[in-house]
Amino acid sequence: MDGERLVGGLAFVFAAMTGTVILVAVAAVEPVLFVVAVPLAAATGAFWYRSSGRLRERAARAGARTHGAGLDAGRGGGFNTGARREAGRHRNRRQRERRDRAGRASGATSDVSRAEAYRRLGLEPHADEAAVRAAYRRTVKDVHPDRGGDEAEFRRVTEAYERLVE
Repeated sequence: MDGERLVGGLAFVFAAMTGTVILVAVAAVEPVLFVVAVPLAAATGAFWYRSSGRLRERAARAGARTHGAGLDAGRGGGFNTGARREAGRHRNRRQRERRDRAGRASGATSDVSRAEAYRRLGLEPHADEAAVRAAYRRTVKDVHPDRGGDEAEFRRVTEAYERLVE
């Protein structure tokens, strides 16, 4: 809110300067001062547009319009955020596939059933992925070897989590 008051104050100051320059230009019959008044008037308009909230409304309308079109404006991201996010998803998927291939090549297979995986994480069957993730994070804090937990139990919990999110 203070930023909007500051911009409003700047709009007022620039409007006063513009008016003063125009009055001096008329009184002194100096056409050069009109050239100085033009950028001051443009800055005044820009500051007023920002402080009145019209700029925010226009950006929100544009964001809603482009969001439906699948563009990144209005999503809270920067330049090319959607492409970077998508590349990260592909990279994560490739890493997961590489790990799975390495596990199959070494003969390691997941023998844990889905029901057992839910039981290891302390969840009801058919819990959603967000609940699985939260239960995994909660359980790992207790069984992680770096925190004094058992390494075998940590592997069992991690195996259950991987079984449920695959």
